[in-house]
Amino acid sequence: MRRTWQRVCRGRLTPTVLRLMKWLHRRFEIAGIEGWLGDMKRALLPLVGLLLGVSACGAETSAIPGSSPVPSPVRTTIEASVAPTPQLLTIEEAGESYLGAICPLNKSKQAASDVVEQSYDAAAGGYLPGLLDLQASREAAAAARDHGRRMIEQLVAEEEMWSGRPKETMLDFTDEYFVEVSHFNALADSASADDFLATWSSWPDTKRLGMLSQKLRQQLELPADASGSCGL
Repeated sequence: MRRTWQRVCRGRLTPTVLRLMKWLHRRFEIAGIEGWLGDMKRALLPLVGLLLGVSACGAETSAIPGSSPVPSPVRTTIEASVAPTPQLLTIEEAGESYLGAICPLNKSKQAASDVVEQSYDAAAGGYLPGLLDLQASREAAAAARDHGRRMIEQLVAEEEMWSGRPKETMLDFTDEYFVEVSHFNALADSASADDFLATWSSWPDTKRLGMLSQKLRQQLELPADASGSCGL
């Protein structure tokens, strides 16, 4: 019976269970029960011991040699990443960035103007729909529209690198330039030469846009000549 308990508890019996087993064994011997009661004693005694042993083993699992310890909860520390502070542009660097964004736009606007001007008749004193290459004019207008959007996106993406008054003026300028982006989009969508020339001849008010452009150039110490500074 002891070997049975040892197998259950992996080589160890608790003192409480051993004392209980000895007490039961003595009680059966004192009673002197014979016959089938004796057989029942021999059959039930190991079973009772086995059940008690299993209970005792379960209560002392942590003390069994060779058993794996219960792992402690792992505490994970997550450190929040801090974005580096962007390096501010100097006036010279901001000026170079501005020209890098605005010059491709100015060149595309000049290209669109060159295409449309081919339909101008000096004798008639105006643009003639019959002389306009509508497809080329629409494509040139679409290119100017797309360059305008790229200029805005490029400068706004650098917003955190600009500072002071030039930053404020740059943001005002990019907001205002959507007026021209919208106008070039209308030109690109023109259904006919008449529609194109009618839109071309009715530009929206760009006085504020021109003012902001000159203000920004002054703050960035750039020439006032927008065409000359872009090599046009």
